[in-house]
Amino acid sequence: MKEKDLYKYIVEKAVSFGMEPKNIPSVKGVEFVDINPIENGNAVIRHSLSNGAYIGLIDSGQPVIEDDFETGDINGITGAYTGLSFVVFTQCNAKSPNDATNQSEQEQTHCIVSIGIGSSSLGEDVGLASKPGFRRSFMKLTNKMKDEDVEYFFVENWAAMETRNPGLVDYIDEIEIKDGTPNKSGPLHTSLEKYDKNKLLPAACVIKLPANTDRGIPALDAWLAQYAIWRGWMSASKLPENINNLFQEKRVSEKKENDILEEIKDLIKKDHKYIVLQGAPGCGKTYIANKLAENYENRVKFIQFHAETTYADFVYGIKPVLNGTNIAYKGEKGILLQIIDEAKEDPENDYLLIIDEINRANLANVLGPVFYLFESKREESKHNLILGKEFIEQNGKEEDIVYKEMPKNIHVIATMNTADKSLAVVDFALRRRFAWYTLFPRELLSKQHKNFNKKLFIKIASLFERYATDDELSLQPGHSYFITKEKENNIEDKLNDEMKLRLKYEIMPLMKEYFAEGYLAEAKNEFAQLYFKYTGEYMYK
Repeated sequence: MKEKDLYKYIVEKAVSFGMEPKNIPSVKGVEFVDINPIENGNAVIRHSLSNGAYIGLIDSGQPVIEDDFETGDINGITGAYTGLSFVVFTQCNAKSPNDATNQSEQEQTHCIVSIGIGSSSLGEDVGLASKPGFRRSFMKLTNKMKDEDVEYFFVENWAAMETRNPGLVDYIDEIEIKDGTPNKSGPLHTSLEKYDKNKLLPAACVIKLPANTDRGIPALDAWLAQYAIWRGWMSASKLPENINNLFQEKRVSEKKENDILEEIKDLIKKDHKYIVLQGAPGCGKTYIANKLAENYENRVKFIQFHAETTYADFVYGIKPVLNGTNIAYKGEKGILLQIIDEAKEDPENDYLLIIDEINRANLANVLGPVFYLFESKREESKHNLILGKEFIEQNGKEEDIVYKEMPKNIHVIATMNTADKSLAVVDFALRRRFAWYTLFPRELLSKQHKNFNKKLFIKIASLFERYATDDELSLQPGHSYFITKEKENNIEDKLNDEMKLRLKYEIMPLMKEYFAEGYLAEAKNEFAQLYFKYTGEYMYK
């Protein structure tokens, strides 16, 4: 694709997304785009073919440093500006005005599509850059379309750019090669030296350009549409049908129940025998554990940990027994040793231990020395682990209860509530011994869950999407909160009676507690309005 064709494509696509250009840069008086500028337009276009060539779309509401404007660039006005812009870096490298026309005719194999920070500062866009939802909206558009060649790169904190975009330069090294080594003077490297080196590219994707645009350029189209929505050039509800379809296809797909089950089974097959299912309340952790248990028939044991769970309950303890009028004491194996013994006697079959709410107990006290056994990748142990004494009635003697290792045919599935404030500390040693699988709230299919209240679920999920930090995402109420016996009310501002009660007496108190703890502070007013909309009551009296 020629550079001038890429420029024309971007400008025309942006106009179709609601951009009204205040200017149309040209090369030596040659117009590439048959679009008239609008005096009160909503965007400024920049198009440079010189070293560090780019095509930039700057929202007209962003302050520009007029005194810093220069007209000595090859084909347009340059200068400092503030805020976030949509920038595409091209493979041009013009040295002079005479060279510019030739460069615009050059074929482009790759380009860098990015969200860039103005060379002056973030300015008024610091609030936008700080919104987790802004970053996530682009990160979600990372599914590769069929035959699409694109790689994505993101910085975690867009409001405080402390590092260059990791991996971006290394990937360009693979694209721009000269004499078998990375061409550090190549056009894309030159752009990165100007912009990425100054920590101005929080998000970027490198696209291998198609020979023609019959199918569009999906990654570019998706990011440009998302930028247009954030800038208010276009409403999300007014996306053109083909772009709306693209958004649905490009968004990271939500995992379905079968996908989750297969992934966990695959983990077990790959020698991750001990797994913790972690997630927010209502995400179906225990449900998924029980679904997995169906594969083990009756070879399953279940225990739920709590604050008073002890080593004696789980591993081994001495308990009093009444012998006539006298009290005697007898050793008794807990659920862990019981299932180990059963699995040893039946090596041809797999056994499953489910530990529900594993983080509610004092794990150091409950596990004690058997912590040593939870090491699935260790070679056969040469050491004996003495866990207690057992009285042998036949000879009247006591013998050590000895275990060396966990049988290979035992699998452990534990669950952990990431929103529970009573969490016990999970140390790094335990984390190393388990695989950690996170379950997220997800939209349930109507075919499987006809009474899933999708409307309210999406509204609450969108609040977390926009305002929650990465850590706060673990607080989002899971999908099970939104399953009712009644069907979802089809009237826009109405909930069925059961869902309304659940909002009032389960979801609202949970959210109110989050706000009181300082979580999701920016979402507080929006949730209060949502609550009033559906219940007619004020959340804060």
